[in-house]
Amino acid sequence: MGTKPCGQIYLYGELHCEEKIMEKQLELWYNHYHNENLRYLFLEHCYCTTEFFNIWMHSDSDDILEVLYEIALAPDFPYIKDFFRTIKKDCPETVFYGTTPGYPPICEKYLQYLEDNNENGSDKYLKIQELMEKGKRLYKKYGGEWDDGYREKNMVENFMREFEKLNGESIMGIYGAMHIMLEPVEYFGDVPCLGYQLKERYGEAVHFEDLSGII
Repeated sequence: MGTKPCGQIYLYGELHCEEKIMEKQLELWYNHYHNENLRYLFLEHCYCTTEFFNIWMHSDSDDILEVLYEIALAPDFPYIKDFFRTIKKDCPETVFYGTTPGYPPICEKYLQYLEDNNENGSDKYLKIQELMEKGKRLYKKYGGEWDDGYREKNMVENFMREFEKLNGESIMGIYGAMHIMLEPVEYFGDVPCLGYQLKERYGEAVHFEDLSGII
């Protein structure tokens, strides 16, 4: 695949839920947001989770954040809530994008939200149903079998689709460090990692930094 005209992609690799790394991510996003006018933050979460974050960004309460914390985030790490609160306070026009297959519990809540707002049957509603079915293929609890290659393939497809909808806008992305390697390694079965595939498609527009070494 050849290089396409597009915005810049700033990818930062992490070890999940490490407080020092999250503090650095806040600094990086603050800089991109205020000095380069970036507004789009891609995360290693499912679309429904980030859609709820986008609703919460315009809410006067933390009710949605608390639900996400218990169901879709990591409730053993309370500083995760402060991470998102800081983004809401310091970078209030942030728009989140999630690119992993749907996580069934949060997808079900988002489907209910759409139904409550008379959007059942909408394109978004059908999209969430599809994402949730893909998510069910991954979780044994919901009848699936974990498959790293299947997850990576979906994450790459979702990333490219959402990024290309932005028509040249630049974005920042936060993903596990293994997902942004530049080599076509077989860590995810026979599927090249996100970073490698993005570099193949978008060329010099893709920038990488692994933050896992700062802890």
